[in-house]
Amino acid sequence: MMRLSRSTEYAIRILHYLYNYEDKDELVTAHMLAQATGITYPVTIKIANQLLGKGHIKSVQGRRGGYRIAKRDGDISIYDVVLAVEGDIQISPTPGIEARCSMQSYFNQVQKVVVDTLSSQYVADFAAIQY
Repeated sequence: MMRLSRSTEYAIRILHYLYNYEDKDELVTAHMLAQATGITYPVTIKIANQLLGKGHIKSVQGRRGGYRIAKRDGDISIYDVVLAVEGDIQISPTPGIEARCSMQSYFNQVQKVVVDTLSSQYVADFAAIQY
């Protein structure tokens, strides 16, 4: 079974919460994010920094600081989240022997399907889902 990492799941939770935050003009603190998503505070900070680095969220420092979603028009794909947290997806039969494996073209096709599928699913698609 292929799985996304726990960090990617957490990133999706954080983006989902920010996307659905009731007062779109207010910032959400890291403590609020941690409590609302059930993610520990240190992990929330780590994931938020990864999302911030890729431009998926914005941050304001200071006493009234916090986070908000950077893009509200539904243009953050699940693949964008994977790239921000895990890096590019590489599907291969065995690490280190990709070039010698006759099955590599098959795995390249599988990788394309996975990337295309994740690229066609957006954080906004999860907006109605409550967790």
